[in-house]
Amino acid sequence: MNIDQFIQGEEQRLNTIESPSQKLGLLTNLFEVRKKSGIKRNNYVDFKKFIDLYIEVVKSANFGYDDINSQKVKKTLGYLELDERIAASRYAVSVMARELPEHDRSWLIKLMNEATVQHIFHLKQYRQYPKAFAFILSNSFSSLLIFLFSFFILVNIILLPAHFPSWAVFKISYENYSPNFYLNHILNVLTLFSDLDNNFKIIPLNWIAVLGSIASKIIFLLIIVNFIYRKLTDKIKLQ
Repeated sequence: MNIDQFIQGEEQRLNTIESPSQKLGLLTNLFEVRKKSGIKRNNYVDFKKFIDLYIEVVKSANFGYDDINSQKVKKTLGYLELDERIAASRYAVSVMARELPEHDRSWLIKLMNEATVQHIFHLKQYRQYPKAFAFILSNSFSSLLIFLFSFFILVNIILLPAHFPSWAVFKISYENYSPNFYLNHILNVLTLFSDLDNNFKIIPLNWIAVLGSIASKIIFLLIIVNFIYRKLTDKIKLQ
């Protein structure tokens, strides 16, 4: 008996088992055998069976054993192709919302978003790259904070006085917060993001500086608005 025949036999045996927990164990083994043998058929369909069975097992479990193991679901999702993973995550969220509304499902939304980003980059869908970055920046507070910190550092560097006056693209007047020039520079730039009313002024000296100033403000606003929008969208998905 070759591996393909063995898998077919196990798939048929799945229909003869009545115990949900035994079916769940057999499905888990099937995913692993298919992975090792390079066979990917039926993984998406069987994942939906896996979720249905897993929820059934959780609902009938005793107190203390009735939690969803996110790592187990994540591992099973890993057996699927990226496009299947997106749809499978969406299915799992839907079923859990109906059958286990009291359980947290935000981690599933995060897995779905991560699969969406990986799918875009895997297919090299360049037009979808802004969408991918939007998902990355909204998938966690840490991602947003890292971007904002990097953006703040970049703005600080761009606004530093040019080494030669002829290279200057901005005329800057500072508010005096510190005798140390670089600390004072950082504090002044920080007031840009806090919208503090002071005498810190940035005057563009050419069209490139004008466009750069406008673009930086638009990018900053878009990132914040995108984060809020994605979080609201994810919250709606969890209803």
